[in-house]
Amino acid sequence: MIRVLALDVDGVLTDGRVTLDETGRELKTVSFRDIDAVFHAHRQGLQMALVTGEATPWVDMIAHRLDISYVYRGAKDKVEALRSLCADIGATLDQVCYVGDSRRDAAALALVGLGLAPADASPAAREAAQSVLEHCGGDGAVAEAVDIALQAALVPSDAKLARPNHERDRELHFPGSPRPLTLDPRPSHTPVIGIVQGRLSPPARERLQAFPWSSWPQEFERARSLGFDCIEWLFEAEGFEENPLWTDEGTRHIRHFAQVSKVAIRSVCADYFMAHPFFRVSLEERASSIAVLRRLIQQAAEVGAEVILVPILEVSEIRTEEEADILVDALNACLPLAHAHGVRLGLETELPADRYAALVARFGDPQIGAYYDIGNAAALGRDLAQDVLTLGGGICGAHVKDRPLGGSSVLLGQGNADFTACFAALARVGYHGPLILQTAFGDDYLGLAAAHLEFVKNRYAPVPDQSPTRGAAI
Repeated sequence: MIRVLALDVDGVLTDGRVTLDETGRELKTVSFRDIDAVFHAHRQGLQMALVTGEATPWVDMIAHRLDISYVYRGAKDKVEALRSLCADIGATLDQVCYVGDSRRDAAALALVGLGLAPADASPAAREAAQSVLEHCGGDGAVAEAVDIALQAALVPSDAKLARPNHERDRELHFPGSPRPLTLDPRPSHTPVIGIVQGRLSPPARERLQAFPWSSWPQEFERARSLGFDCIEWLFEAEGFEENPLWTDEGTRHIRHFAQVSKVAIRSVCADYFMAHPFFRVSLEERASSIAVLRRLIQQAAEVGAEVILVPILEVSEIRTEEEADILVDALNACLPLAHAHGVRLGLETELPADRYAALVARFGDPQIGAYYDIGNAAALGRDLAQDVLTLGGGICGAHVKDRPLGGSSVLLGQGNADFTACFAALARVGYHGPLILQTAFGDDYLGLAAAHLEFVKNRYAPVPDQSPTRGAAI
């Protein structure tokens, strides 16, 4: 999986030309299309870096303009610079996509997982690259590279990467290896595991789940030290306008802590809609909830979240077909924005699996999926594996918790959930997203989080060599 896109500057981000003004200051041109593509990459969670032989103030200026933190100036040895980048972000060269245009880039282009050269690159760079772009440096090459890198970050292991028509097109592979690009470089038995906010802080005595107002920054480092891959952000109705996710300044802070800790925000739990459902309310209240969801989609994308959990349960459960119709209309009003920002809306409901799948299928849109809660289903006596097989490819998120039949949350393994069967079913339907712990916790919150993390790792064993089974079409 490609995790980072590294760019040379002159000849890639610019067209390689320099204009001097009357004072002798260098002026360079960058395509707005390429600038927009870089920010799209940020929103999708792709790490960005500049690796350049230049060491001028212009490099610092463009890095600041593009919000790129990893900058390697004066890099005469591009391979060594890329190795430093990998050490800084905890990646390997196989996980790097590098775009270079000159003979000085050739060694790096040949060594990384995905080497790309602009259409007007030098012969040495074109020969070393795995693929030559259709666009020239400074004129859309970066935008094209972003699209390819994002696709390489998401492509399943048995699929060929869709490529523009080009005489050098071929299946992408790592240098020296015949295997195709895989979804995740880690062993297949190791899932991506995250935790809902608040479970790495002292519990709020009066509530099972609450935003950790005073300690949310510290939770990133706590998650990193325990070994979690990501955190699910909590967005509640109480004080929502002060939630850091709601403000532009707040999202900048969130990105900072995520980058420093290397713990991503992959999803948002929008408990706001438990208090403000889309139905059984006035038209004005419904319009307000739609407006909140629209802004939340944009803000979630800013921090790299891929899924927003929309709860349709408990006080906001669907009771009639008319309410289902209202929900479909309300969320359909948000789908154009969800598509534009690459954010999926995951419905969490306690409906039986066949009705759950049918509800998701009503939208007929892949941006709407099912956010499956293992513990809630266990408490209702459901067959977890059969639920997952019924929902199939519609699953876009999974909460991990345990509950006894008819009871409330308990420690993992003490309730009614058959995790081994459920995890195997998730693997069988091709679910590769995070498993998010929404577990019971207490005064020893860090010890419990560590124990629950180990519990999941020990019970997750995907079924090998199985083709994904798809459920209801979405």
